[in-house]
Amino acid sequence: MAGESKLQSKCIKYAKANKVIMRKIHAESSRGWMDTVLIFQGGETIWVEFKNPVRKCQLSTLQILEHGLVRRQGATVYTCNSFEDFEIIIKRHLK
Repeated sequence: MAGESKLQSKCIKYAKANKVIMRKIHAESSRGWMDTVLIFQGGETIWVEFKNPVRKCQLSTLQILEHGLVRRQGATVYTCNSFEDFEIIIKRHLK
């Protein structure tokens, strides 16, 4: 998944430049879990699922269910398939 990895690398740099902590999540026991967590100054935390921008991948059924579960707990979850999408997400949550 070179496209997805390349997108994530660019987004990590952008997040860091905006003082947002971004960490890749490896949830081996929880298939369908989001790729990354972002923590903004002040503690706001959001989850982002990256999809391959080249192959225009969609969320799997399991991912849709997991994201819904997390949203019902009050968390914010986004799906991102472009750097432009990521910029919008960051700008929306910067204070």
